[in-house]
Amino acid sequence: MDTLGRGSGRRRLARGSCIAPGLLAFLVALVPGMSAAEDDSEIVVGCHLSIGEFGYEAIDLCVKQNLAAREEVRRYPEAVRGIVARCTHRWEPGWVQVKRCIDDDIAAAPLLEAYAQDHAEKVQSCRERFHRRGDHRVRICVERAIEAEKDGGQR
Repeated sequence: MDTLGRGSGRRRLARGSCIAPGLLAFLVALVPGMSAAEDDSEIVVGCHLSIGEFGYEAIDLCVKQNLAAREEVRRYPEAVRGIVARCTHRWEPGWVQVKRCIDDDIAAAPLLEAYAQDHAEKVQSCRERFHRRGDHRVRICVERAIEAEKDGGQR
């Protein structure tokens, strides 16, 4: 367990800790319209652990956003299943982050194609360096390399 804030006396379970069944039932009961039969407990518990100190409204908003994001992730086409799998593995159970990861990678793909026309070596180098992190991270690497080259040329 780690302490939140110096001397606050409040404690928070570390991510991935075992949660007592009674606590889980209580947290699921916090969300209106959610039954224990639904498999949303991971989202409820994750929101409670990450922002519980901000109160019920924050937890409720977090849960609603994550449920909506999870539904959107489920609707992505088959063509981007590789991106979905990588982002889901990396960010689970934060569905808002999963969705952002997927959207960022999808948006980065055409930019990388455009960069490859004039900066193929930079794109290839960044792909080799960040291949497991996705196109969004590769795009950032390429843009930084282009900026560094521009800055270096002006000196």
